Amino acid sequence: MPPQVRPTDPDSLCFNNEYVIQQTVGELKGHDTVFTHGDLHAGNIIVRSDGTVVILDWRLAGLWPEYLEFYRAMFNAPWRPSWDRENAIYVVNDPKAPLRPQKNKGRESNVYLQYIIDNYDRLPSTIVFLHSHRDGYPRAWHTDADDYSNVQAVRSLQIDFVQRNGYANLRCIFIPGCPDEIQPFRNPRDEWRSAEHAMVDAWPILFNNTAIPEVIATPCCAQFAVSRARVRERPLSDYIRFHKWILETDLTDDVSGRVMEYLWHIIFGQDPV
Repeated sequence: MPPQVRPTDPDSLCFNNEYVIQQTVGELKGHDTVFTHGDLHAGNIIVRSDGTVVILDWRLAGLWPEYLEFYRAMFNAPWRPSWDRENAIYVVNDPKAPLRPQKNKGRESNVYLQYIIDNYDRLPSTIVFLHSHRDGYPRAWHTDADDYSNVQAVRSLQIDFVQRNGYANLRCIFIPGCPDEIQPFRNPRDEWRSAEHAMVDAWPILFNNTAIPEVIATPCCAQFAVSRARVRERPLSDYIRFHKWILETDLTDDVSGRVMEYLWHIIFGQDPV
């Protein structure tokens, strides 16, 4: 008889699972020996955008009884994608929240930068930066997935593209933002474009140079995915400098946040347009 299962004791559960497998397999007779993967579950399967299926992690592959994959699958821990296991929800207006920025300033750019600074040495391979609203119009008007849903947007994300390209804007509709949203030297000056005016002074502080592009354009509205490798192409000191500017600038939240909204793609290695 196996020892009594104690549900709160993972080691005990593991022992009993292995015991059940051994006892069950011991009763099976007459099965062929085949070459098989040995650890097939959702975490070891990638379906690429072209439909190609890729099987990862062949360390347990070998000649096994043909029923092995079935029994391994029965007792594997439920697998969830990494973005379901790893998340960071920053609350800007609750001083008691476990994750919070230093002050409520600069809109989402403050939180995004705080996350990078907090986790620079332990970033996941793909990071998705999202606003707090889940779905619905008009609050999530800028999310162009079905039902304006960020859940659908993330489910549709092509991780292999993010890893190849380093960066992906989650908005596919290019208006507003393109083809020429920010023109720092627009002539004649358009008075209502406050972020455009602020860019002239912000760029040298943020990037330590005066090579301000004539045109900056990207689909709005600061929801994107980026690879860990691309984030780390910049030193931590860059993100600290960006964050310091957000916290110390005299610009209003909507203006400083909008300046950053049109710089994320450049920060992460894309062309200005």
